[in-house]
Amino acid sequence: MKMYPRPREGALLQALVDLLLATALTTAALVKYTKVVASFPSSLSSCQLAYYGPSSFTNTRCGALCNQTPSCRLFCTTADGCYLFSSKVTDGWLGDGNDSYTFDKCYSSFPLSGELGGNANTSSSTVFANNFPMNPISVNYFCTTPDLGCFESMIDSPPWWMVDFGTPTKISTVTISYAYLIDSNVQFLLGNDTIMNNNPAFVTVYTTTPKGGLLLTPSDPKVGRYFFVTEPAMSDIGICDVWFH
Repeated sequence: MKMYPRPREGALLQALVDLLLATALTTAALVKYTKVVASFPSSLSSCQLAYYGPSSFTNTRCGALCNQTPSCRLFCTTADGCYLFSSKVTDGWLGDGNDSYTFDKCYSSFPLSGELGGNANTSSSTVFANNFPMNPISVNYFCTTPDLGCFESMIDSPPWWMVDFGTPTKISTVTISYAYLIDSNVQFLLGNDTIMNNNPAFVTVYTTTPKGGLLLTPSDPKVGRYFFVTEPAMSDIGICDVWFH
């Protein structure tokens, strides 16, 4: 069975384990995890956040460390230690046929996170190649752009991507794991009108993430049936793996 390559254990990193565990174990229940298939493609390496040695390989300790690590969504264990990742994995993930990286056990926070977009419908102004509008909300695994999970429009005036929740839905946060072809004039709208420009802004300010994504968090939750990403000009847009909470 092929294991994930063990990073070189730095003295500083190992010294931090006991300190982190002292606080992490008291908050292990803050995030709920579901066991997922523990085989992944090679792209997983680019989503690794941290590694902790054999003293932290138990599921409880590794999960507690994941809770304390920003953007950690997946933790995996082997006899060699605990591995933390930012990748999305659903309980529908069937594993990587090549078994590029295999662990003893893996647990994901995504299936129990209350994500709202999984059963929604999508549409778009245009589609470039095979980057269909349903891709960002329908994949069971996402780490980097070579993975499936991205929508890209053709150059259009204006380009847009839309999610239809079916009924007005309260949204507190939208996470876009990776965004490309996004200009400074990008707009994020949420409302109940099928005519895009009749809907109010979901946010006017957003936060970028270390992995090239966007975090959209309004000051208060907003309610709407239709969520749009658009740019009010001749342009194109590309977004990957979108979560709604």
